[in-house]
Amino acid sequence: MKKKLLSGALAAAMCLTIPTTVVVAPATAQVIESNQNQLESGSFTWGFRRSLVRYMEGFIAKGKVELSGPVKREGANFIFPLDAANSHLDAAGNGQLKLLGGLHFLGHYNKSAQRWDMDVTIDNFVLDVEGKKVTVRADYVTKGDLSKAPSSQDGDQISGKNVAFATFELDSAIKPGTNVRFINQDTAATAPGFSEAFLNDRYATGTPVDGPNLKLVSDPTKPFTEYGKESSVDSENRTGVIIGSIVGVLAAIGGLLGALKHFGPQFGIRLPF
Repeated sequence: MKKKLLSGALAAAMCLTIPTTVVVAPATAQVIESNQNQLESGSFTWGFRRSLVRYMEGFIAKGKVELSGPVKREGANFIFPLDAANSHLDAAGNGQLKLLGGLHFLGHYNKSAQRWDMDVTIDNFVLDVEGKKVTVRADYVTKGDLSKAPSSQDGDQISGKNVAFATFELDSAIKPGTNVRFINQDTAATAPGFSEAFLNDRYATGTPVDGPNLKLVSDPTKPFTEYGKESSVDSENRTGVIIGSIVGVLAAIGGLLGALKHFGPQFGIRLPF
């Protein structure tokens, strides 16, 4: 009788153990996958549009660009820390990267009205990542001289939520679980929110802006994979620099041909034209 009771108890224990093992295995797999896609830290370094910043801080607008939150400035660049806890990437490297801090553009102080005629606050920056394509989104509030504004909610300001400000193309899709630096991604150009916030068609969609740097850390103990390289040329001026270089090269070639045509015969060199 004791043997039968012992056998029954053992069988019952085995029945209870088997389902428990089946449940635990998938949960462990989910934790591993989550850790692989988790971001430890990072930053987004962007000069925004350098000519706009120079204008705001120059002798015409006589204004400034204020920083909010943990944003830092190094020279012409603004550095936004990554909000790692609220950022996520899936197994294909797609997702959202949330940034901390914002910018406040102030220019053209109006003494009679006791206000800045150009007053634009931009914050809640988010990078939407789809493969190699990145869209920079943010909230904005524009105050001041709204004579060029298409509409106004309360008569003294316009605003937008989660509006696309810029887009750029990464050199490679992000591989989750790795440490990467994307340096000077100079495909960056304005999206509709840029001209909306600054009330200026000069910043219409597709206008070049500064090439940003994106740094993502998943495991501080691992090395970085780097894409791109540092450049001293503003993205918005890159086309002009390239054209200028081509013109310079053509001028040099023209000068060389002219010299050969003039002095060549003395050395037995004759050009066919």
